[in-house]
Amino acid sequence: MITLHDSSLTGSKRLIIWTFPQQEVFNLRLRAGQARLELLEAFNRESSLRKAALLEGPNQPTGMLTARVLDLQSTATDRAVADLWIVKFLDARLQISDTEGTHLLARVLRQAHMQTRDDVDAQEQISAAISRIRVSNQPRWSIGAVANTLLSGAAAAAVLTHVRPEEINAVFGLDHSRFDHLVQYKRFQLANGVVVSAPFVSTDGEGGVTIRNLDGERHLMVEGIIEEEQVRTRA
Repeated sequence: MITLHDSSLTGSKRLIIWTFPQQEVFNLRLRAGQARLELLEAFNRESSLRKAALLEGPNQPTGMLTARVLDLQSTATDRAVADLWIVKFLDARLQISDTEGTHLLARVLRQAHMQTRDDVDAQEQISAAISRIRVSNQPRWSIGAVANTLLSGAAAAAVLTHVRPEEINAVFGLDHSRFDHLVQYKRFQLANGVVVSAPFVSTDGEGGVTIRNLDGERHLMVEGIIEEEQVRTRA
């Protein structure tokens, strides 16, 4: 069912596409002392299978390229079911806000880095991906794009385990300043109990924290002028 509405935006219209599951219902009629039972086809307005899409904008080729969508099955494990409405019928992809997407990307990269703490190669991949994302001019990202283009193997798998199926291909614009704030520090715990926390940028350039492989072990090297010293209960 398609309904057309006036929009609060000048020169725009609001279009809503509805779909409801069909089911058989009984209709009982009493007339002149006689009962009549009819089997009818009806549409269920309250079913969890109902779907909707709201589009708003001017009647132009580029006027209605985004929509707000209701799809209670979008989280289904079976992708054929989850993609039926958004991907196959609307020919669209799920999109989230830039702020939500930036927070999501930073969170899954941190979690994936922690999850792969016993896999040096995977952690190095994730650190390299963070560095590339920080300086990239690519305007829009998705978790799936990061996993497929910047990561591989265990690193990619670790990233994808921390997102829901519907979030993998959701596209968003990266807020670089917010992303830098969310992945601002790298924390190292050494075998002797020393904890080193360094700004992420200082692990990339000359004169910052460097990591060397010596006799099959990773060694952290850093040298600098002490500006402040504290005694604390926790590192």
